[in-house]
Amino acid sequence: MSWLLKYFLSHNTINANLKVVFVGDTNQLPSVGPGNVLKDMISSEIIPTTELKENFRQSDEGVIIPLAKKITEGELPQLNDGPDFVFKKITDEESALEEIMAVFRRLDRNFNIFNIQVISPIKNGVLGVNNLNKEIRACVNPAVSSKPSIGPFRLGDKVMVVKNNYDKEVFNGEFGQVIEVNAKRSLAVKIHESGRVINFKSDELNYLRHAYACTVHKSQGSEFPFLIMVLSSSHNIMLRRDLLYTGITRTQTKLMLLSDYTTLRRAIENNIVENRYSSLLEYLKFSNFVSIGDTVKLKDRLNDEVIEYTVVEEDEADVLNSKISFKSPIGKALLKREVGDMFELTTNGNRNVFEILSVDTNSNSY
Repeated sequence: MSWLLKYFLSHNTINANLKVVFVGDTNQLPSVGPGNVLKDMISSEIIPTTELKENFRQSDEGVIIPLAKKITEGELPQLNDGPDFVFKKITDEESALEEIMAVFRRLDRNFNIFNIQVISPIKNGVLGVNNLNKEIRACVNPAVSSKPSIGPFRLGDKVMVVKNNYDKEVFNGEFGQVIEVNAKRSLAVKIHESGRVINFKSDELNYLRHAYACTVHKSQGSEFPFLIMVLSSSHNIMLRRDLLYTGITRTQTKLMLLSDYTTLRRAIENNIVENRYSSLLEYLKFSNFVSIGDTVKLKDRLNDEVIEYTVVEEDEADVLNSKISFKSPIGKALLKREVGDMFELTTNGNRNVFEILSVDTNSNSY
């Protein structure tokens, strides 16, 4: 979310007449970047918020919706197999890996690579993303003489964009497939959702990673027809309720969960929310209040006159240009008030009654 906001703001695409609607889920993992934007916006109680309760991703008759609900409530759900859910109890990492590979070995040769996705909390280890990608790739897209390669990628590989590239208009988290490797040391990737074909030169390959498996964090915001999620006791500090919830809710049609009851219980009981200290929450709570740097439109109730002042530091005051010091009588009267407030001010024996019509916050002061 943070890079998206930055993109909009830096391109001046948000103006006073535009309404911005944020859609998200506070039960999921917070952003990898700084802050906890969605949670702070909701907690401020300043921004109108609606809770969406009807699920359109999974069927009401399935197991996944009640499974996710139980997890958010801190309960270990019944792990009964259903039309959309299979639970595989694992005893060690090697057997879990074998369960995953057995699924891929049974697939039809012409299967759609984007219809199945494996996710894991970590990158390293037997059940980490790096090893899973290596094993799955060797099974479904093995190295043969008819498949040219460049760097770590070969024709047919499933890949993910891992860094934003605004020139190419491809963004972190987009999936694609290598459809061409040419002699000029570049490859062409067909982006799954848009169908666009993007060329990457040999020095741009760091924008891509293999994506037969990806981390739960990287899967956030995506959805997959058939999802395989592995959660092992070795994943240790990554065993968290929000991570488990985020993972299973990436499923569209069917979920295979490989874990054990003790590990799942540890994850569900670990609901310690990471404290992220930013000034966004406080800023939102006081966004309607006048502070230094704000431009305030006032109505003099006694003579029906509308005037405008900008509240500034003492050394920036310029009354002729309607810049008033925050230490002046009217500056002191305005601070910490909000739109709609009325106040009385007497200066030089003259009584005035003002109403605050609007407060234009100076973003540079934040």
